[in-house]
Amino acid sequence: MRFANRAEEAGMKTAKRVKPVVIVFLFSFFSSLGLWYCSSLFPPLSPFPEQGQGERSSLPPSQGTQASPGTVVSIPPSPTEPPPAPDSFTTDSSPSVPQPVEGTIAPGDTLYTILRRENLDPQQIMELVEVAKPLHDLSRTIPGNTYSLLVDREGKLRFFRYQIDELDTLVVQRTAQGLEAKLETLALQTRLTRVAAVIEDTLYHAVLRAGEYPQLAFMLADVFAWDIDFSTDIRTGDFFRLLVEKKYTPDGKFVRYGPILAAEISNQGKVYRGFYFQPPHGEGDYYDEEGRSLRRQFLKSPLNYRRISSGFTYRRYHPILKRYRPHLGIDYAAPSGTPVVVVGDGIVTWAGWKGGYGRFIRVKHRGNFVTSYAHLSRYAKGIRRGVRVKQGQVIGYVGSTGLSTGPHLDFRLQHNGRFINPLTVPATTAAPVDPAYRELFKRYARKLQEVLYPSTLMSSETLPVEVIAFQQGASTVTNALRQSRCLAAKKC
Repeated sequence: MRFANRAEEAGMKTAKRVKPVVIVFLFSFFSSLGLWYCSSLFPPLSPFPEQGQGERSSLPPSQGTQASPGTVVSIPPSPTEPPPAPDSFTTDSSPSVPQPVEGTIAPGDTLYTILRRENLDPQQIMELVEVAKPLHDLSRTIPGNTYSLLVDREGKLRFFRYQIDELDTLVVQRTAQGLEAKLETLALQTRLTRVAAVIEDTLYHAVLRAGEYPQLAFMLADVFAWDIDFSTDIRTGDFFRLLVEKKYTPDGKFVRYGPILAAEISNQGKVYRGFYFQPPHGEGDYYDEEGRSLRRQFLKSPLNYRRISSGFTYRRYHPILKRYRPHLGIDYAAPSGTPVVVVGDGIVTWAGWKGGYGRFIRVKHRGNFVTSYAHLSRYAKGIRRGVRVKQGQVIGYVGSTGLSTGPHLDFRLQHNGRFINPLTVPATTAAPVDPAYRELFKRYARKLQEVLYPSTLMSSETLPVEVIAFQQGASTVTNALRQSRCLAAKKC
């Protein structure tokens, strides 16, 4: 029994020792079986092809290397083999090339805020403004205009472009000498256009019905501003025709009008004609068929008004003071803010508040004439005492300041210190065409009249090439004048 118990205990100890060994053996066996099965499905990939299979050695046979057992030989890849893919953790250490930045001026943007957003330092911004100043004031940017710029890796401005308008672009570029600025101007094409229309209500609407832009109506009114008051004199059935230059971009986009070369208007049965003429040394102006200037010393009215609310009189009942007193001027009723222009060239002698006249401007003209403009709401920019003003220049805006019951302009005219009626003052004309060019002008005017009166008339039409050639070629006013002087001197 004692031996049996000992044998039984020994067997149990042996069994305890054998059991873990069996488990380890079985685990190793099945693991090896699994690896063998996987290797049969996916054969091992050699990082280098064997010689004679796949890629061949790029070394010539004479320089071949005999591989000894256990030695790994590195075979260079063939020239056609694509380069290995870069490591995903490797980055290109070379700095990126700066790219130009383009944008559009937004409302509220300034050049300073735009350039600071592009990390340009204030000193360079000031340098840019100073360089550009002779060509354009960059402190005045217009929303909607475009710009582009390039700043290099060192933070220096390389170039800057700013669209000033449809024609001009400011270009600033860095050179070895520093920043340099220039103006690029788009070359425009000129087309001579004939326009004609019957006035049904206003000149403004007649021009629009003819297919033209509103600016042309104002230009035509300026030609005859000394003879016709377009606020009150126009009647239904009046008629106009004109020749005008129109400027286009090379791709055919209309940009602006050039001068009206010839114009005719029939107003209340009376016909007025004007022809643009510019001598070689002087400014262009409008003359009638005989070379007499259409310009007068004073315009017929200082604004576009609705009606005359009070005329020139020595006895008028004042609505505020409640008594009769002289009214030695003309009251033009017009909406508040209507532009007021000076009726003739002169010098401002007063621009400020003047008692019952409110905001007041006085202008002295040649020939001892003085004009005054009262009850203004405000003054035009730059209008102050001592400033010279040109006929037709806006000097203020209609208001109701001082002793006034509503928006209007109180306009007065003095001669030699005495008030006179602006509506009855005799017109003083400007100088006619220089006698040396009188005959040349008449031939030029006759040629324009031939073009102005076609056999068939459209509301607006572009004229043929030969007409444009007449205006632009050797027969233009300036060239013709030079040619006439050449012939007179017998040096041609």
